[in-house]
Amino acid sequence: MPRLIPLAEIVSSGLCIGCGLCKSIAPTSIEIRMTDTGGERPVERAPLPDEALSLINEVCPGLRVELGPTDAPVDPMWGPVLRLARGYSAEPAVRFRAATGGVLSGLGRYVLETRRVERVLHVAPKADDPLYWGAHVSMTPDDIMTGSGSRYGPAAALTPLMELIEQGLPLAVVAKPCDAAAVRNLIAARPDTGDVVRYLLVMACGGASRMTKNWRLLDEFGVHRADVAALQHRGHGNPGPIRVVTDDGREFATTYLAMWADEGTWDLQWRCKVCPDGMGEVADLVALDCWPGGVPVGEDGGFNGIVARTAAGAELLAAAVADGALVLTHDELPIDETLEDWQPHQSRRKTAVASRLRAMAAAGLPEMATTGLRLDAAEKRLSAQERAEEYAGALERIRRGVDGEPYSDASGTAPE
Repeated sequence: MPRLIPLAEIVSSGLCIGCGLCKSIAPTSIEIRMTDTGGERPVERAPLPDEALSLINEVCPGLRVELGPTDAPVDPMWGPVLRLARGYSAEPAVRFRAATGGVLSGLGRYVLETRRVERVLHVAPKADDPLYWGAHVSMTPDDIMTGSGSRYGPAAALTPLMELIEQGLPLAVVAKPCDAAAVRNLIAARPDTGDVVRYLLVMACGGASRMTKNWRLLDEFGVHRADVAALQHRGHGNPGPIRVVTDDGREFATTYLAMWADEGTWDLQWRCKVCPDGMGEVADLVALDCWPGGVPVGEDGGFNGIVARTAAGAELLAAAVADGALVLTHDELPIDETLEDWQPHQSRRKTAVASRLRAMAAAGLPEMATTGLRLDAAEKRLSAQERAEEYAGALERIRRGVDGEPYSDASGTAPE
């Protein structure tokens, strides 16, 4: 029987992404806290039962991201694709306010308007501290817009998931690919979960920054964290401004390119650097930026790339277009040529992940199961020297402790 990996080891090895599903599984034993290093992480406030830890080991996206059987054609680099299109939300206000072209916000509204689901689980600013975002459950189309715009930073999206599943009302989840992997793992472990979770809708993700990136932005603006009334990363255009509003009405802004031009300042969490599925292969539908070359050259009206990966995702896309919720500008696009142009950073990372995961295994860290994601095939796009450099670089960072995080229990002290 495989060894159960303690929560402390998952966190300290850098494999936790802060999705919050472990808290949802064991709400009386676990709480989620923002760490001094800018990540949302679980801490044990009471002993964790073996049954709960066993389920956490099965579903944690730090330990498992797997692509199960699929009826869709599987592109060697980009995964299952039933339909690849480009479009935007048909509602001008949604398209303007939401990230990129508003496709995910539009679909969230659509599945509630058409009663395909009763609830949508997504993230939105916390009511008691809008600098931070957390799980939010929308039951009306208008409420979806409380979470419009991208969130560049930690947000524990899945903390209420088990409670929602127990209530049994049909649900859509809008989240990051790693969150979707956690949900898909839960469905595999408990198939009845799939009767409740009708849609998994995700954005393509280049990595989740630590909160330190935003804290530094506030320092540059001279804004105290407690004074933040709103922090907007995307939306109000495409890509739109990065804007901070204070309680007393002051506004500060910078541009998307100014914020993200230097990759060395992104403060990505380690789990993102070994992510095997930034393109949401395990989801039903993926929305993504579709700038040629992967970088915006200015503001535009807002457009999303859209990848339907499952029959449920393809049917939802077709219905939303037919009912006028989404508008497509291009359809049935060639897969590799198109996605390599729109998301070149995704293929670059995927070719490197196998080497980085081998470095983690060589260092004695827990291993991530990645069945079906074709990482070995992706790695072959690199030369032998490039693979060796990726492996050596990751191993050196692990030895320097770049991957790891201190783990504290609920008392705030590191466990012995």
